[in-house]
Amino acid sequence: MSVIEKSVQLGKDLFAINRKTTRELVAIQIGGVRRYVETNVTALRGAAAIRSFPELAQASKTYNTVLIAGVQSDVLAGREVVKDALEDTRAVLRSVSDSAKKPARKTAARKTPARKTKARKKAPARKTAAKKAA
Repeated sequence: MSVIEKSVQLGKDLFAINRKTTRELVAIQIGGVRRYVETNVTALRGAAAIRSFPELAQASKTYNTVLIAGVQSDVLAGREVVKDALEDTRAVLRSVSDSAKKPARKTAARKTPARKTKARKKAPARKTAAKKAA
C-alpha cells in the first residue's frame, strides 16, 4: 500500500470516528434538551398546587435534583463517548505506525556527485575607527 493510499485510508478512518462520535454526542444533547423541557413542564404543572413557602422550597429542591441528575448523566455519557473515540483513534494511529515500521524494500542507494566548492577570497580587513584616528 502506497503512502498516499495509507494517508487516504487514515483520513477515512478518522472521519468515520469523528462522524460516529458527533452523532452520539448530538443524540445525548437532544435527549438532555428533551429531559430539560419535560422537567420544566412537570415543575410548571406542580407550581399551581404550591400554597406555602415550605412547599415551594421542596418543589425547588426536587426540580434542582432532577435537573442536576440529568446534566450529570449527560456529562458521564458524553465522557464515555469521547473516551471510546480516543481509544478508536489510538487504535487507528497505532495500526498506521505499525505498518510504517514494517521493513521496507531495500533499494540501492543513489550516488550523488560531490559538489565542487569554490574557494572564497578573504574579504579585505576593515579599518576600524581607532586606526583611522591614529
